[in-house]
Amino acid sequence: FDHQQQLGNTITAIATEKAGIIKPQTPVISGVLDPEAQVVIHRKASECGSEIRQLGRDFFADRGQSADTAHDQFSVEPLPMLAPRPTSMNYRADTDRWLKSPNREGLKLRMTGAHQANNAATAIAALDMFAERTRIVVTNEAIETALATTQVMARAQFIAGSYPMVLDSAHNVASISALIETLDYNWPRRTDRVRIPRVIVYAASSDKEYDKLIELLLTACDDLILTQYHTNPRAVDCQTLRTVASQKERELVAAAIERNMPIHLARTHHCASPIDALRQARRLASERGLICATGSFFLAAELLPVLSVEDTKNSHRKQQ
Repeated sequence: FDHQQQLGNTITAIATEKAGIIKPQTPVISGVLDPEAQVVIHRKASECGSEIRQLGRDFFADRGQSADTAHDQFSVEPLPMLAPRPTSMNYRADTDRWLKSPNREGLKLRMTGAHQANNAATAIAALDMFAERTRIVVTNEAIETALATTQVMARAQFIAGSYPMVLDSAHNVASISALIETLDYNWPRRTDRVRIPRVIVYAASSDKEYDKLIELLLTACDDLILTQYHTNPRAVDCQTLRTVASQKERELVAAAIERNMPIHLARTHHCASPIDALRQARRLASERGLICATGSFFLAAELLPVLSVEDTKNSHRKQQ
């Protein structure tokens, strides 16, 4: 669910709008897994006389084992020494339906997160279809290099330094849930030997379901810093976010009491600007914590220039 003002309020309505990209007699590669959306997309492809190849039916992404076991043995090393776990995958195609698509084993992805394996498989399937239609083949080496080096900005982007940070642009329930899963996989808040503090900086646009996202984030970190960006008038002001967070805290506590279940909620803070929020996050996280900034591309855009400058300074200090 996203851009509902333009696309509609049901999966069927949204998929119908998205499927408008399908053109007559033009092959379609679909990585969509939602059954309701699949029905719409496959029907549109059929109406257009367009061949469709579907993730989970015609081609598959099998999540491989991480090649790096350092995280599993995490003991006393400070977090800045640890990059994200490398994501590995095996790509395979249904050879009964698609004879020209070779299987590929042990692909390494720079982008972290289980969902990125599905995204990579969809891209590979598109390249194989392209090769079939044009006889222009993209080599396995080129595919391996691309997957191992590509990082989309503000998509679970890890930024090393004295205060390691993940910069993300998640702004709906699905993407925030995927982000939390990625953080838990790469940097668990507690291991057998050490606790890794997690601080999340959050800002939102007024057309997003920020109440639902705040509810998810309250249970996903130790400290939640609410802020607002200043480059777009759609930003939600801090006071509104604070009010929503307080309401969600009460609801979560009441639900936990009713179920007789323990609950651990983040401490909430607020800062007038993303830069102030970053400074506060660094104080709270210390050098053993992880900072994550999420909620909007506009938030990422205000933080990236500052992070780039400081990363350069940190690199020079290390070389000296």
